Amino acid sequence: MSRARRLLRQWGPLLLLAATVRHGWAAGPPAPPPAAAVQPGEVVVTQRNRAFDRRTVQIPAGGTIRFDNQDDFDHQVFVDAPAMSYESEEQPPGHTLRVAFPHPGQFDVQCRIHPKMHLQVDVK
Repeated sequence: MSRARRLLRQWGPLLLLAATVRHGWAAGPPAPPPAAAVQPGEVVVTQRNRAFDRRTVQIPAGGTIRFDNQDDFDHQVFVDAPAMSYESEEQPPGHTLRVAFPHPGQFDVQCRIHPKMHLQVDVK
């Protein structure tokens, strides 16, 4: 067996592994899914920097809020009120969640993962 073949046999798998790892890191993290289209009558609230992008929002009864997680962290949304009870699954970065508010009232929307996140929803 030639010297070149012995070297390739000895070091080839290691070189292949190094090239694979290098190219995997160069590609970076996978891209988040594209943002969903805004539906008629829908209000978009962005989750970024462990906060909602506003403190209050007003929507009509039966309206929907679309929560876009543009943060580096998972988020979650919950409402606990006599007129409405809702709790979402964890929402990974780049994902969208839609929550309908069927009844009039004042609702405090929060994130269980980040308890300082509050959004006051006024449903008319």
